[in-house]
Amino acid sequence: MMSRFRELRQATGMTQEEFRTQFNSRFNRTYTAAAISQFENGKRTPEISALIDFADFFKVSLDCLLGRTVPQSQPVFNDDELQLVMNYRTLDERGKHYVKDAVEMNQVRIKSAYRMPTYVPQRDVVSAVV
Repeated sequence: MMSRFRELRQATGMTQEEFRTQFNSRFNRTYTAAAISQFENGKRTPEISALIDFADFFKVSLDCLLGRTVPQSQPVFNDDELQLVMNYRTLDERGKHYVKDAVEMNQVRIKSAYRMPTYVPQRDVVSAVV
């Protein structure tokens, strides 16, 4: 039943410990590493309030968390990314255009800052001593 739980956690790139720490902090819970492992392995079923919190954490429906539906094919955002998207959606077309231009300019600047110099081997010049 909770194999989807593991799948969703792994999709975030978090270890069980990272997930446990963030989840407990955000939802004021006190789950142990053993409890998270038991949830993922189907050896323990969380109470309904925790299931709701897990679904909120992963930004999925309860049906998805419980394996009744498949996850939407949309990226999982962290809180900062989600806030950026929400702020972007409040902008008018001119504001959105400005943000897109700023992002593109910064991407070019960052790529050029990390561009590695190209190595061109030099031919060995051997001087003949007469």
